[in-house]
Amino acid sequence: MCAAWRSLHLASSEGRAAARRLDMGQGPRSYPATGAPGAQAPWSWGSQGAARHNNLGTAMNDSLTGESLAIPMDINEILHFLPHRYPFLLVDRVLECVPGERLVGIKNVTYNEPFFTGHFPQRPVMPGVLILEAMAQACGLLAFKTREAEPGEELPDGRKLFYLVGIEKSRFKRPVEPGDCLHLAARHTRTVRGIWIFDTEARVDGAVVAQAEIRCTMRDA
Repeated sequence: MCAAWRSLHLASSEGRAAARRLDMGQGPRSYPATGAPGAQAPWSWGSQGAARHNNLGTAMNDSLTGESLAIPMDINEILHFLPHRYPFLLVDRVLECVPGERLVGIKNVTYNEPFFTGHFPQRPVMPGVLILEAMAQACGLLAFKTREAEPGEELPDGRKLFYLVGIEKSRFKRPVEPGDCLHLAARHTRTVRGIWIFDTEARVDGAVVAQAEIRCTMRDA
């Protein structure tokens, strides 16, 4: 092991423990995605949300520990399904998608976002309506992937769109600022007379920033 590296880590008890593990050939300890020991993974819904979310965190975390059909999506696949383009495409990457069940995506919020010019000049804050829009786009991706997974229901390019038709029980917990990585979680709860209903949540560093029940429906483009 590099002597300089060891000296930096011996300054804390965690560093000493890490050094012992490396000396024993066990490798460094891995942490959740938030980067802090014991921190909650950003895709965990947790108990901070509304009551309807309480059971979703357990189900989502359980799916990550066993075999799962979760599918990641890069920006090229996102562009294939969503009609949005700059500056209104608000999902950069999908970490996992289980058609018919759930989707977890991310939006990297940078100071270069055009809306920060006027919202607000003295302190840039992402507008709440755009956080809702980002969650709605996550719902649209989940809906498209769900339809695509149904036998005989693969969607031709540009033939169908999912339109936002309702937002219920929306709540905002804290501001989203430049430098934040916005984790967007959507779960399909039911479909009623052609209306797709989703529970959604947005988190930054594991903390809930927004929640909403989002409804959309599919129509011809």
